[in-house]
Amino acid sequence: MASKNYEIGRRFEYRVQNYFRKYGYYVIRSYASKGLLDLIAIPPNTASSSSEKTVWRNKQTKPVGVQCKKTKDGKGYVSREERKSLIENEKKWRMTILIAWSDKKRRLKFRTVKGKAFSKQVLEWWKPKPEPPIDWKKAQQELIKVGENLQ
Repeated sequence: MASKNYEIGRRFEYRVQNYFRKYGYYVIRSYASKGLLDLIAIPPNTASSSSEKTVWRNKQTKPVGVQCKKTKDGKGYVSREERKSLIENEKKWRMTILIAWSDKKRRLKFRTVKGKAFSKQVLEWWKPKPEPPIDWKKAQQELIKVGENLQ
């Protein structure tokens, strides 16, 4: 049977994994903390055609590596050695590495390895913007004008 701490950490990793999946990311979980990162999230390909290549140019389109930290104080502590290793691997693998934790109110938080806050809205960069609602009266008047011009 797994220890209580392991189960708490695993549950938190699944929570973060589901959060990324909600935004369309393909997420791979490293079981039993065997790897450098707990999760690797790959953003959806938004190329307009299959001939276009996905280029990882900015942090919004790069794959995201996530190190999950579930602590009682709600601060997501990362040791100096681990942070140094994460920064080196961020450059090596050309990905954005995030620290995920939840505060005392169970709100999911993210920050980069260098300590900058990472807005959760950035994960939605690829979603199309909603179209404004149609003004049906205005559309009807425009159709009438077009019809009058044709006669």
